[in-house]
Amino acid sequence: MRPPITRNDQIELDSRLDLSCQQLLVNNLITGNFGTLIQVALVRINELLAPVQNQNIISTWQTYNALFAVRCILKYFIETIGEEEMLKHIEAPQTASANEALSSLRLEELLDALIELIIDVPLW
Repeated sequence: MRPPITRNDQIELDSRLDLSCQQLLVNNLITGNFGTLIQVALVRINELLAPVQNQNIISTWQTYNALFAVRCILKYFIETIGEEEMLKHIEAPQTASANEALSSLRLEELLDALIELIIDVPLW
């Protein structure tokens, strides 16, 4: 799947992802799949930021793909559900007491990692 370049590309991508995002929205509070995807993206970002001399292009593509998937799902959530509901989906599944203590923790980690990625990873 190639990233959207034009507005029409974005509309086509949105329409192709709509059913999958609807199903994710229905099941995610129980499964926590979106939170797991964010965790995968965080792991990939940390691998990319690690000072390893022999990083390969596969690691870069895996990071890109994970971030692209997170972007598409977040876009759908922002357009479909409110902010509080979106945060529940990002942090799901959690118990009620853990939810109060860890509110937005995963989202904060993602934003911090994205900022670090933008600052520290050179463009090739």
